[in-house]
Amino acid sequence: MHKIAVIIFCVVVNTLTVDCGGGEKCIDKICYSDPSYPLKEIEQYWHFGQTALTSAFGNPKSGSGSMIKSTTKTCELCPTIRSMKIQPLSIIEDGNQKLYIISTEKYPRPQIEIHICRPHSECNISDLPDDYVTRCVQRNSQMNVLAYNASSRQFVGKTITFPSHCECLVSVYAL
Repeated sequence: MHKIAVIIFCVVVNTLTVDCGGGEKCIDKICYSDPSYPLKEIEQYWHFGQTALTSAFGNPKSGSGSMIKSTTKTCELCPTIRSMKIQPLSIIEDGNQKLYIISTEKYPRPQIEIHICRPHSECNISDLPDDYVTRCVQRNSQMNVLAYNASSRQFVGKTITFPSHCECLVSVYAL
């Protein structure tokens, strides 16, 4: 028996939100709305003896994140349970420690697309022979950000992982 796999990428954009309980709106521990964002504290510690930070990154900008609404659809090979474009404002790490993503003049807050696949789903492909099997698999991407840890009052580089797309796997079994 031979197994052949074909990988097809698909992204579907719609909007869904999750309230994390403290007024913030998050998806997969990445918050795009956070009323507790400490902009004044960040500015204070940024400028307190941090000339190297300012020369490298510029001054901190407003702490307002956002969800970018979009109705664009590219294809629907894999069903998603959540899909949205956001500008991340904070991240919640293990142990519920929150880090605040810094947006500066030289490095504005990035926009990311989050797509969470429906678990255990098949691809939406109708014209396959009977000996083909499909399944959708969650895939993640990583991004480096500059973040502020309010507990230690330090700025840290952080790699965040987020669910970025669904992958349609097509397999055929030779008889």
